[in-house]
Amino acid sequence: ASVVEESLRLLRANIPASIEISILLDTESPAVLANPSQVQQLVTNLVTNAWHATGDRAGRIEVRLVTVDVDADFAWRHPPLRPQRYVRLCVKDDGHGMDAALMERIFEPVFTT
Repeated sequence: ASVVEESLRLLRANIPASIEISILLDTESPAVLANPSQVQQLVTNLVTNAWHATGDRAGRIEVRLVTVDVDADFAWRHPPLRPQRYVRLCVKDDGHGMDAALMERIFEPVFTT
């Protein structure tokens, strides 16, 4: 939570005031084994993409950090997850969204919009 919060503080200076950033962080979420620099880069990329998706209009970005208990059924349908407690980071915006053609390419290594 502290790395996400710090990342958002740094980002706020670069994002127009017309973009509202709603932050909902579960401060009781467990620690995760992750490189803080990589988490900061991830948050920066996701929030910057969300900002760009709003275009030139006022918009809203929501950043959530929540604890999720994954049960055996969910883990079986989503390998390589295992049944246990996870921390989930969600970034949501009210931008224009993506069409089906773009959705097909989002995980290509060098694809960018």
